[in-house]
Amino acid sequence: MDDEGVTSASTVSAGAAAPATPRAERTDARPSPEDAVARLFDAFNRRELVDAMALLHSEVVFQPMTAEVTRAGEPYCGHEGIRRYAADVEAQWDELTLHPTQIRAAGQAVVALGLVSGSGRAGSFEDAPTTWVFKFRDGLVVHAQIFSEARNVFEALLGEDASR
Repeated sequence: MDDEGVTSASTVSAGAAAPATPRAERTDARPSPEDAVARLFDAFNRRELVDAMALLHSEVVFQPMTAEVTRAGEPYCGHEGIRRYAADVEAQWDELTLHPTQIRAAGQAVVALGLVSGSGRAGSFEDAPTTWVFKFRDGLVVHAQIFSEARNVFEALLGEDASR
């Protein structure tokens, strides 16, 4: 992470540990929101659900692009919803990798910009520009939403164009 709070893709790509960046002393054991988001990306790419759950509020609402196919657009809610999402990723995607290039605080939220690559039963896509928005409660992620091209998900998983 540089002095502006930017995390390079290499620090949060699959198998990489969360960046060890000097921070101001915190009175609690929780990471800063930006570090929590970097750790979530790392946990996702390693498929380490336990590590991810430690950063998520019990009332988390998660709105990923995969839900457009698996849940008719309905979000995954709570820790049970996150477990369902992990199972859906395993069932639907042969590969799904997140490459955040910037992670920044934005008021009461954290915004990450980056690229996603994935392959499913019907096709694949590489380096789709993606924006993630995370909101926090009690130091934990309580809401996460992903913004990207829906057509990538539909084409890779269903072989259909989203403009249908």
